[in-house]
Amino acid sequence: FAPYPWRITSNQMVNAAKASLDRLDQDKLSIAQLHWSTANYQPFQEKALWEGIGNVYDEGLCDAIGVSNYGPQQLQKISKYMVDRNVPLATAQIQYSLMTYKDCKDMNESCDNVNCRLISYSPLCLGLLTGKYNLDNLPRNGNPRRQL
Repeated sequence: FAPYPWRITSNQMVNAAKASLDRLDQDKLSIAQLHWSTANYQPFQEKALWEGIGNVYDEGLCDAIGVSNYGPQQLQKISKYMVDRNVPLATAQIQYSLMTYKDCKDMNESCDNVNCRLISYSPLCLGLLTGKYNLDNLPRNGNPRRQL
């Protein structure tokens, strides 16, 4: 679930999960996942999101929870919160590729420490590792891939 600005109460997370289940015509999600932390730009929302995703689990709407785009420190914090609530934190998803490995290697250890699995998105680094680009054929100006 994306932590949109209007999702500022824990009940809004539960409502979002129920709406997703209705759209999917399912009774339960395997994993309910928070897509990013709001700690750096809307810190008051963070605790409500954690409480809300925990409530999604408590209400039997998912088998486990996961996070995406959390760093090692935030992963440790949410893990402690969920352990205290007896909510299983199953996964941590990050952008992970050969080009981002050095920056992300601490996440392997962090995931081991909190007993969750690391999963990746963008393993081809937003297309940069596909062979499409080279020094003679760089991404066009304005394309975010050019910054990588």
